[in-house]
Amino acid sequence: MSFTSIPAALPSPLTPFSLDDWPHDAPCVWVKRDDLIHPYISGNKWRKLAYTNIEKAHHVMSIGGGYSNHLHALGYKCATSGVPFTALIRGNYADSLTPMLIDLQSWGCQIHFLSKAQYAQRESSTFASWRESVFGPHTYIPEGGSTRLAVLGVLDMMKEISMLTKLHARNLPTHFVAPVASGATLAGMIKGSNQSQYVLGIAVLKGQNYLEDQVQRFIDTGDTNWRITHDFVHKGYAKSSPELLAFCNKVNSTTDISVEPVYSGKAFYALDQLIKQKHFKQSDNIVIVHTGGLQGARVNSNQK
Repeated sequence: MSFTSIPAALPSPLTPFSLDDWPHDAPCVWVKRDDLIHPYISGNKWRKLAYTNIEKAHHVMSIGGGYSNHLHALGYKCATSGVPFTALIRGNYADSLTPMLIDLQSWGCQIHFLSKAQYAQRESSTFASWRESVFGPHTYIPEGGSTRLAVLGVLDMMKEISMLTKLHARNLPTHFVAPVASGATLAGMIKGSNQSQYVLGIAVLKGQNYLEDQVQRFIDTGDTNWRITHDFVHKGYAKSSPELLAFCNKVNSTTDISVEPVYSGKAFYALDQLIKQKHFKQSDNIVIVHTGGLQGARVNSNQK
């Protein structure tokens, strides 16, 4: 089953967004609702996998955490395509499977847990050799699905934003905002923007310089109209704070948008704080990309 045969809500809509406690001179904010594309292959996961042809693969493998939206989307795509899939999981959840891992099991995917030491070697030739010796020949997709093909999928999203803006006679965006974890989404946004527009990435994990290097290796240019802020990590990946959780609950209960504290919630929280800090002008026109995936909100009672 190819992506062309999987029903999807494309182009995803561009909808206005605001919160009641924003200042009167807040900028105009729009949300690119990529979270509405597909119930399982949601958001930037659709974009990243759109040009990845796995249908002819004999065995697909990828790596991520116990709440990985990427693994969830890829596992679903492989299951519906009849392609065996192995998920390499950072940490051992054997005694307390997350809802994401339970889904993978129900779809017939293989799960293999990695120690911290193994995970730390994930980009080494030693790790590649280990994968081959243990699992045999396979098609390997990097963590987060971040590849050069993934960047092409994000460029499609940027074209949609341009098309929708012109269709509804709206002002061109001055800023784009999105969460950053593995780099390809932000890289595609940078490549799809012009130098008069600014692209702001919200780091969702501790990785200053590492995240910037990840993005730079995908854009291969001297673009300077972007940066990543590391001010809203909230103690690290998949870690939260009372303020972040309260904000996510507020958005979920007062708007028609759902966010979670791992990815989308951190991006929306950062934008909220920057608006309140008067980081933007009233004349600015901001598009925040809802990158979809709500695995971080699916927590079993024994995992709280």
